[in-house]
Amino acid sequence: MGAEKLPRLSFVPLLAAGISLALLVAPFWPALFPVVVGVAGIAACALALVRRRSRPLLQAIAGIAVWLMLGLAGAWFLRDRALAGLSWVLGVLYLLPLPLIPWLDWSTFEERRE
Repeated sequence: MGAEKLPRLSFVPLLAAGISLALLVAPFWPALFPVVVGVAGIAACALALVRRRSRPLLQAIAGIAVWLMLGLAGAWFLRDRALAGLSWVLGVLYLLPLPLIPWLDWSTFEERRE
């Protein structure tokens, strides 16, 4: 018998299940909630690398990771100041990514850069 090619195992279902479980458990440990949400968000974005591996896409995801961690850290530090915390969340974590993330994704396609 010849050597059979084993099917390549995909980590996508395992990652998706891990993200789901982490987000279900995170509210029970409030201090870890921003970290879990940040890691889950970036892991979900990183799933795009499975289909389209490129250095610009990796850099965009890394930039989103930094923005998300800084945004969640700012929200955590402003949690005692209601108006400042709400303004931070609405401005930095909601309004800023509305145009920024689609533009970053658009800028990663090679057809656009040529």
